[in-house]
Amino acid sequence: MANEIEMYRGDTKTITVTVTANGSAYNLTGTTLVMTVRKYDDGPVVCSNTMTIKDAAGGIAELTIPSATSAAFLVGSFVYDIELTTSDGKVYTIVKSTFTVAADVTKPA
Repeated sequence: MANEIEMYRGDTKTITVTVTANGSAYNLTGTTLVMTVRKYDDGPVVCSNTMTIKDAAGGIAELTIPSATSAAFLVGSFVYDIELTTSDGKVYTIVKSTFTVAADVTKPA
């Protein structure tokens, strides 16, 4: 499966996506992108956040999961997707894949 995300519990993780349509960057002006992680399809939400548009014309958006948030994640395999909502309310799932959280060895003092 393409677009897998892996991270260690308790780490900061920055996820960057480039949205394209027909081989060209999709202009993200006026859009909203939301990334949601669940234990399984239709399962409990592990995390759901709105992504930050970094370069609208270039189709680039980003989400940073802070270490304080990921410290509460369970270790295991999850699913995630990113949905794009246009300014006129159309919704498109632009990616869906696996999200894996690995155990960390070092613990905060």
